[in-house]
Amino acid sequence: MFTLKVDRFKRKAFREAYVESHITQGLAYQIKALRTQRGWSQKDLSDKLGLKNQSAIARLEDPSYGKLSITTLLKLSNIFDVALSIRFQSFEKFLHEREDLSEKALQVLPYEEECRFYETQSKKDDNKLKSNFWYIASKNQPQVIQAHNDWLKLNEAQNETVSAAA
Repeated sequence: MFTLKVDRFKRKAFREAYVESHITQGLAYQIKALRTQRGWSQKDLSDKLGLKNQSAIARLEDPSYGKLSITTLLKLSNIFDVALSIRFQSFEKFLHEREDLSEKALQVLPYEEECRFYETQSKKDDNKLKSNFWYIASKNQPQVIQAHNDWLKLNEAQNETVSAAA
């Protein structure tokens, strides 16, 4: 199967179609996953976006729609209270990031829940924190593992700076 995909990727038209379909479908599926993770109906989300009815949300969650603007995505990221990352990348990284497209993998914790997680974990030593986070993130949110590891490293560096200054 993998060899078959690699052979197809040699064709530029296939690569273009593959990326386009994964972006448009993936965003639609993730919008729905984030909405349902929060227990919101389409009407709830349309109200939060300031829309008159839920039909616009139905379009955003339609994998064949594909007309999402960056402005709309930014509004959604604000409402879901998550970061939005839009960047160009290699095909290898693109494929790796899309290995798991399950609803669970598409869910992202809102910022406040991330903070609560770190606050409750801050009383434990660093090794336990890292191992506990790795387990939780690998089971629930594989796409945020690197960001959280970077966050942990930044906090460690800041703590070392504060300790050195005292």
